Amino acid sequence: MGGEKMLDVLSLLLQNFSVLVAVALLSLRFVTEWPVRPRRPQVIAMLLIWSVLPVLLYHAGPELSPGLKFDLRNVPPVMATLWGGPVAGVVVGLPFVAYRLMNATAGSLPGIMSLSLVILSATLLRRRVGIAHQPGPLTARQMLWITLILMPNGLPVLLLPDGGAVLQQIYLPLLALNVAAVYVVGAIVNERLRAVAALNHAEHALREDALTLTGSRRRFDRDLADLSPYDVVMMLDIDHFKEVNDAHGHVAGDRVLSEVAEVIRQTLRSTDTAYRYGGEEFALILRGAAPGTEVMVAERLRQVVGSRPIAAIGGRCVTVSIGVARVGTLGPARALLAADDHLYRAKRDGRNAVRIHELTPAGAALQLN
Repeated sequence: MGGEKMLDVLSLLLQNFSVLVAVALLSLRFVTEWPVRPRRPQVIAMLLIWSVLPVLLYHAGPELSPGLKFDLRNVPPVMATLWGGPVAGVVVGLPFVAYRLMNATAGSLPGIMSLSLVILSATLLRRRVGIAHQPGPLTARQMLWITLILMPNGLPVLLLPDGGAVLQQIYLPLLALNVAAVYVVGAIVNERLRAVAALNHAEHALREDALTLTGSRRRFDRDLADLSPYDVVMMLDIDHFKEVNDAHGHVAGDRVLSEVAEVIRQTLRSTDTAYRYGGEEFALILRGAAPGTEVMVAERLRQVVGSRPIAAIGGRCVTVSIGVARVGTLGPARALLAADDHLYRAKRDGRNAVRIHELTPAGAALQLN
């Protein structure tokens, strides 16, 4: 191959590589969560974008002989298989198969066979590579397995009359270029997944209290604004919690918080939500609760918490005080104030008690309609 021809080939390969990286970067904008759920519309959109890549890369690659090109078309199906499984790999590869069948040349059959072989190899060695489970840089061991996956690429050229000579000329450069492309695009994909995983973790921390596994104060403030007149707000406080901490230590206090939160979660319906409001205080939202339900729920919470021995404090029980208010005509913000006010009434009345904000006649009528 002459020097000028070699420069042309290198230029086209650089274009091939650029197209691959550009489309990979574009498609990753659809990845917004980790772990990635395969049936999410965003992931399907990403796979559809990747399915165009093999055809684009085929057209952007240098031609060695009519219908036989030197390109990176098999990198997207391999990566789709490694991350999403064989179905994802087939989805990404099918448009190229259809294109080659509709525009048949001498290289069509070897091209389709190469694609099929690398998807099969990626399927068989997917668990060995293990990049679908945890985002992070590709290791030397993973790159070794990826090299093995890509080794069948190009071998079907041997079916052509001059296939042996062509394969001898292109096999090692083709393998090296494809492995390098997987490494570079894999690094881009993994960096995006790591960023998404970190962001998801931070968002989860903002939504959930790590100690009690209830919603966070921030999440409560957001959910409160969306309440309807038929919803209920409760404020619950553990009685004499400071004395628990003083007598048994903060580790035991944390255990008390966790066990009270567990009782709350087990008592509420799936449509209701508990939140850690601050310290030893919890907020609860009951969605669409029928009139009178809030009284039964609050009393059950008080009784169950008060009868549950907690090993961390020597098998003793703790009690709770609860204030309750329906949103009704108050609106969410005033319902919260009313529930908080009735919580402190329960405290003033001796603790281990439930106090209910009574609706005005207009509010009661709204609940019955």
